[in-house]
Amino acid sequence: SCKLPLGKKMSCEAEDASATTLPAARAEYHGATVLACALVGLFTAVGMLFPPDLSRDAAMGMLAWRSMENGAPFNFVSEPDPADISRDRSYFLTWWSPGQYLIPGALTRLGMRLGPAVTITAGISLLCCLIGWIRVVKHFKFGPQTAALLVIFMSTFRYSTWSFQSYSGGEILLQGVTPWLILAGCRVPAATAAKAAWLACLVVLIGFLTKLTGLIVAGASLIAGSAAAYRRSRRVSDGMLAGSIGAIAACGWL
Repeated sequence: SCKLPLGKKMSCEAEDASATTLPAARAEYHGATVLACALVGLFTAVGMLFPPDLSRDAAMGMLAWRSMENGAPFNFVSEPDPADISRDRSYFLTWWSPGQYLIPGALTRLGMRLGPAVTITAGISLLCCLIGWIRVVKHFKFGPQTAALLVIFMSTFRYSTWSFQSYSGGEILLQGVTPWLILAGCRVPAATAAKAAWLACLVVLIGFLTKLTGLIVAGASLIAGSAAAYRRSRRVSDGMLAGSIGAIAACGWL
C-alpha cells in the first residue's frame, strides 16, 4: 500500500485497479480481432470454393483492366467501333473509380485466376472494415463487448457478405476504408499543419480510389472531426486550416 495520507492512498489504489484492468480490456479487444479474422477467414474459404460473379459495375471496371493489359492507357476501355468493327475505339471510364478493378487485377498479375482474386479482395476489404471499426470503438472508449457485437453483426450483415456471392466492386472497398477515414478525420485537427494537409489529402484520394461516393465519406469524416474538435476547444486549429487546404487541393487535382 502507498504510505500517503488516506485520500492519496485511495487514489493510489484506484490507479492500481485501473492498471490491472487495462491488460484485461486489451485482451478482450484482441478477442474481437481474433473473432473478425476467424469469420472473414471462413467466408473467404467458402468463397474460394465457390467464386462470386461480377456485378455490372465491377464488370465494366474489369473491361478497363483487360484493355490496359492489352496496351490501352490507364482507365481506358477499348471496344470495337460500332461504325466500323475492323477498328477499335477507346473511352475514359468516368462512372466508376479505378480501385474496384486495380486490386483484383493486381492479384491476377501474380498468377491468380480472377474468381479467387475477387474473393480475396472481398475478404481483405471486410477484414479491414471490421478491424477499423474495432479501432473506432477503442478510440471513442466503448467497451470490448461492443467491439465483439459489432464484429458479429457487421460481418454477418447482408451488405458485408454479398460480395462473396456477387462482387460489387467499390461498395465493399469503401466499406473497408470507411472506419479508417473516420479515424483519420479525428486526427487531422490536432496534427501539425504539414501533417494535417498531407493526411487530409490522403483521405480524399483513398476515398476516391475506392468509389466515387468515397469523396462524400471522406469529406464528411474531415468535417465531423474538425467540428468535434472545435466544439471541445472553441478555436480553429492549424490542423483544421491545413487539412481544409489539403482536401481542397486533392479535390482540385482529381
